[in-house]
Amino acid sequence: MDVKLDKRIQRKLEKDPRILTPDEKAQAKAELLAALAEMERLNKQYRDSNPFWCYEPITGDISIEKREFLHKWLKPDDVPQKLDGSLNFHLSDKKIRLASGGNQSSKSYSAAVEAIIKATGKLPYCFDETSGKGFKWKIPEKRWKRDRPQHVRIIGFDWENDVVKNLLPKFRQLAPRELLVDGSWEKSWVAGESTLYFREGRELLGTIEFMSNKQDLASFGGPPRDLVVFDEEPYQEVYKENLMRMVTAKDFEVIMAMTPVNGISWTYDEIYSKFLTGDENIDYFQFVSVANPHASVDSLNQILKGLGSYEEIKMRLIGEFISLSGLVYGNLFRKDIHVISPFETGCTCGQQVHQPECPFEKYLGFLGVDPHMVKDSCSALCFLDREENFYVDTCYKKPADVEEMRRDHAEMLKGKRMGWSIFDPSSDSTITAFSGLNIFKLCTKSPNPFFRARKGEKYQGSIAAGVQTFKDRLKVNEQSKRPRFFIMDRPENQLLIKTMRTLQRDTFQNEDIRGMKDKIQEGIHDHHACVRYILQNRLRWYPHTVNLPQPYMTDEEAMLV
Repeated sequence: MDVKLDKRIQRKLEKDPRILTPDEKAQAKAELLAALAEMERLNKQYRDSNPFWCYEPITGDISIEKREFLHKWLKPDDVPQKLDGSLNFHLSDKKIRLASGGNQSSKSYSAAVEAIIKATGKLPYCFDETSGKGFKWKIPEKRWKRDRPQHVRIIGFDWENDVVKNLLPKFRQLAPRELLVDGSWEKSWVAGESTLYFREGRELLGTIEFMSNKQDLASFGGPPRDLVVFDEEPYQEVYKENLMRMVTAKDFEVIMAMTPVNGISWTYDEIYSKFLTGDENIDYFQFVSVANPHASVDSLNQILKGLGSYEEIKMRLIGEFISLSGLVYGNLFRKDIHVISPFETGCTCGQQVHQPECPFEKYLGFLGVDPHMVKDSCSALCFLDREENFYVDTCYKKPADVEEMRRDHAEMLKGKRMGWSIFDPSSDSTITAFSGLNIFKLCTKSPNPFFRARKGEKYQGSIAAGVQTFKDRLKVNEQSKRPRFFIMDRPENQLLIKTMRTLQRDTFQNEDIRGMKDKIQEGIHDHHACVRYILQNRLRWYPHTVNLPQPYMTDEEAMLV
């Protein structure tokens, strides 16, 4: 800047018609430079004292040096081709916006700006067409237009470390003084309500209420809020409770600004995965630390050096959802390869002696069952073809009693050629809480008993053996260019598809000493368990044989044959 400025001043002085001595020229130049420096100082002072009005969102553009920094820490394939910035986040018109970012990526600051826009109906100069002070981008009108005061709730992870030490100082700095009572934070902040009030004269513009993720669920009651901002990932029940409180609000919005330190958690399943499948209400933004012009590269270097794994580096630097313990199937499962369009697996010809191309002749079925008394019972209906390719046809999940479950499955298997049904081995036990009932034995009773029901095997390494069979079938064969495991793309199978992408292995707390744990976190993944019960067995396709009734022949006729 100094060099360019010096040349500009030099040209001006050289064209000056007056004859100046060298000392006079030097003095004029010094005075002009001083005036420009003072103007820049005053501009900075104004920007610092009015951070909300002078807010400038991050565009995601980075310098060559910062891109080199990303390549220093990340593998080439993991460096994002295009970086999201807070600008993309502000321009989105979706109801739910998830901003996943690394350290110093500005995700929380951007969310705070959004909260003030919602609560006041006022816009930073860069978004305000009427300001005449640097308008650049137009954000959705529903963010700031209103017919009544708007109420915002900010939820930090805990009160002391997040709300008191982080969020309140940030909002105290950002809040426009013109919209506080007498320009005072103290007069606008009601400690008993943990609420900040914004007013223009006597008119109430809106409020921002601060809460903690660790408060009792009952405390999240009250009138509906127009915007809820989660600073870091909340507990799932807190998220759901707040969502329930907002259903009566007009054009309600949700923002979650987080670093995914919990790995592939409920947020991945409930929000991010829905974004990937095209949910029209959800938008996702991946903030990268180095896109923030105020982020310290030296500070980031120190943070990254202290991390124990490459996966953690991706999470801290680019906000990547990672498996903290390791994904069971990793990149082996590919939705574009292993998820296929549904096809018929039961009889289509309606004949007792089936036609050769009837699916009844082509596919042999197997049913994996995980029955329960106190939670949803689950099953997976799977088929082999002549080449012994394995297909998950449909999954079942329902809080049904045993009689209803038998009836449902009898209907599900109608017209299918079945080999056998295999149950969770734990189901063959007496349940004291239910008067000594044995759910496996109940499933084999009439009416509608499960077809050829038997128990799965449970032995040391049985889970690992089942998982290994999954992996072997998921691999693409070099000759055929196809795997041998497929899931039909049905609504009933979406939980299993999600499981294949997110299932994690279990870990010891001190794996550096004890080594890796040969176990998976299958607890909530019941459909995976049902398929595993099937795959733990040696599967073989065999043709359908028809036993036709023999014609009656007298002894005399038989002797002549």
